[in-house]
Amino acid sequence: MEYMADERRTVLIVDDEASQRGLLGEFVESLGFRAQEAASAEEALAIIRRCAPDMVLLDVRLPGISGIEA
Repeated sequence: MEYMADERRTVLIVDDEASQRGLLGEFVESLGFRAQEAASAEEALAIIRRCAPDMVLLDVRLPGISGIEA
């Protein structure tokens, strides 16, 4: 399934490890999705309030607010 650039579904990737976010971002983009990244649950919640992504990939072991609490 292909989408126009402005019609792609958005996946929010939340992980405190930049390398993991980068790898997952590249993978979901290779599948035709738009990747958005957050390094913390707090940052992810702010992004979700602004743009409501279609899917969230969330690390459960995050500093501060954990992925389970978020």
